Amino acid sequence: MVLSSVQTGGVWIPEEPSECPQWLDPDVALSRIDDTVSVIRDGTAIRYVTGGSCHYGKEKQPGAYTLLAQIPALKPEQLGGGSFCRDHGLRYPCYAGSMAMGISSVDLVAAMIKAGMLGFFGSGGISISKLEEYVHDLSGGPGPWGANLLHRPDDPQWEEEAVQLFMNYRAPFVEASAYLRPTANLVRLRLKGLHEDNQGHIRSDHCLFVKLSRVEVAASFVQPPPEKIVKKLFEEGKITAQEARLAPYIPMAHNITVEADSGGHTDHRSALTLFPTIKNEVCRITEARGYTQPVHVGLGGGIGTPAAAAAAFTMGAAYIVTGSVNQAAREAGTSTLVKKILAQVKETDLRDAPAADLFERGGTVQIVGKGLRFAERAKKLYDCYRRYDRWDKIPELIVNQLEKDIFRKTLEDSWGEYRTFLELAGCRNLEEVDQNEKLQMALLFRTYLSRAVRWALVGKTERRDDFQIWCGPSMGAFNAWAKGSWLEDIENRSAPEMALQFLYGAARLIRLQLLHAQGIDHTPVTDWFKAKSSVLAE
Repeated sequence: MVLSSVQTGGVWIPEEPSECPQWLDPDVALSRIDDTVSVIRDGTAIRYVTGGSCHYGKEKQPGAYTLLAQIPALKPEQLGGGSFCRDHGLRYPCYAGSMAMGISSVDLVAAMIKAGMLGFFGSGGISISKLEEYVHDLSGGPGPWGANLLHRPDDPQWEEEAVQLFMNYRAPFVEASAYLRPTANLVRLRLKGLHEDNQGHIRSDHCLFVKLSRVEVAASFVQPPPEKIVKKLFEEGKITAQEARLAPYIPMAHNITVEADSGGHTDHRSALTLFPTIKNEVCRITEARGYTQPVHVGLGGGIGTPAAAAAAFTMGAAYIVTGSVNQAAREAGTSTLVKKILAQVKETDLRDAPAADLFERGGTVQIVGKGLRFAERAKKLYDCYRRYDRWDKIPELIVNQLEKDIFRKTLEDSWGEYRTFLELAGCRNLEEVDQNEKLQMALLFRTYLSRAVRWALVGKTERRDDFQIWCGPSMGAFNAWAKGSWLEDIENRSAPEMALQFLYGAARLIRLQLLHAQGIDHTPVTDWFKAKSSVLAE
């Protein structure tokens, strides 16, 4: 329990004892995060002031006031402890997480960099040739940039070429996602340029973030790179002797991003239980290994309000990650129509739907459900795939529905078009596809899921019902928080602005909790921390 200073005999003395101090409204005082605020007793009244001087153990004297509590200045830059920002050259402990298909765009990454934060370009679902164009633009941007490396077990060549691309452009930051364990490609990226600096710290060319939601996965990325993989890479000439020698002394990841209930692929994990467990495991392994530099642990998934950000930092997060809310930002690489839909989303408007990349295995993604029909139509396709071995076994009534509502042509014609595409694209297993009607059905049904994402990105109005919009509950929480403020209008939403509102609001809320911990029970006015003006413009 934190003792209030009245219990320790504290007094507050104004700078000019002969003048009456300037009393502040409590909410105004708490909002002045750059100032230390003292709470004093003035007769029977409780007052909030800045300035002056506090003394403990002194007797009450003329011109002095009884000190009840003191709240230190708390700037957003200080949240999370500061080491994350120092290590990565950032001003604020926050980054905009990657969203596939370039939804977290080059413009979004650049905007975050200019505001003193970090952003990751969403490379998932983008061809290597197109990705190189984006990486070229990122490398010529306003500062150190980041890009996502999505694990693609179905396409290891893409992953290998993406890693080579990031090494060629010396990507300062890489966010790895969907990994269950370190792979050879990821180890190679981590070890690239490994050397010791003048202080004996081990450095590399790339700073690796790993986004995950399981304790055992986190543990594997806090351990050093697997010895067998390191040995094999050295024997193949893909890493140097120095890189191999230093590998046992470093963790696989510089930073672990704990992903709670997010948009897209999600385990629907609760941040309140998931984060502390992973944080403790990371600390345990770090101590046991004796690493000279910390592995920073941050939290994403559900960060859509200042209260959520404050909760993350209070639990010990070194940084926070914004995600779903950025889709409605003006820098996001998606259509205005999608942004308008997202601006109306409530926390209860979400559903799970079959995922294109995990279709045959029954994997799902979290998407906007209310007002759209993608979820039910995608589920119908999965049910058909699960029940029938080929589409001519599907009942005629259901086939008619699929052709009318989803494909808008016969299944045979739809498959014929897609098979031609596979042939022109040089599909390596086309012969196997031709002999496997169950596989044909899966590939055909997956085309709808993939196109539904692109229809949303370009805002294809005639396919609005079929939009697949990845989204987590943070979007609904943000909309509820922003209601009635200038941020309710999507034209005013930008990724760095929203992130800064969370950080500044979190600082105010944490100061309020420090006040409560010292025995002062203050209840602010409703929405006292709500965004009233642009932080970026100040």
